[in-house]
Amino acid sequence: MSANFFGKNLKYLRKKNKLEQRGIADLLGKKSVGTISYWEQGKSEPKHEILNFLADYFDVSVNDLLNTDLSNKKRTVNIGELFRKLTKANKLKATAYIQQLLQLQERAVDELAQRRESTARFKIPVYQHIAAGLGWGKEQIDGAVDYFYIDEEPPEFDFAMIVEGNSMTPEFQDGDIALFKQANQADDGMICAVDYQQHNYLKKVYQNHQETRLVSLNPEYADIVIPVPEYDDVSYDEIPYVIGRVIASFKTVDNV
Repeated sequence: MSANFFGKNLKYLRKKNKLEQRGIADLLGKKSVGTISYWEQGKSEPKHEILNFLADYFDVSVNDLLNTDLSNKKRTVNIGELFRKLTKANKLKATAYIQQLLQLQERAVDELAQRRESTARFKIPVYQHIAAGLGWGKEQIDGAVDYFYIDEEPPEFDFAMIVEGNSMTPEFQDGDIALFKQANQADDGMICAVDYQQHNYLKKVYQNHQETRLVSLNPEYADIVIPVPEYDDVSYDEIPYVIGRVIASFKTVDNV
């Protein structure tokens, strides 16, 4: 599916109709606005059935929704004025057709709701950054939480991360959601989440008294080698901290 103008158009049409992202999420039965935000930023796009629904709702074609900058397109058709120009017989035909379209639209909404009810979705919270520290509390979580969905019941986990890039392919793909159990140390070669310089890494970890080595599964990526500091006055950012071991990964899905 081509990116084109969908994200920009969705934001334009939403604001034109005085809707918040929450309103679009409610319209589609989504519990989080995160997916709507990703669509508007061009990071992802909905399935074809949702595109059809949005196009019908905003009274545009799917082609225009995807391929035309609607914010710069002049739409001068006045439906009410055209209707008033119709003969009485044609007004009856137009009214009957509109009623038929409304019935089809209501049926599509019902079918979408039934598919949503029949397909299990599991909501996974993902925070912008999870830092090491004493204990395991909210003081370690930095940034807003977003919610992603998977279609399999997950095992018990302490936190989740979204995989970015392809450094851990083939086991972890870009956009996968990885689940972790809290841990502050790792056996050599264990795949873990590591907090280092205000960034969370998903890597194989090797540690000794001289260095910590963060290793990618993709051989195209060089190891990240972090020497152990030789002085006592060390800042937090200079030390890598293991914060959890990976226990599972899943593909994310839309909550529909």
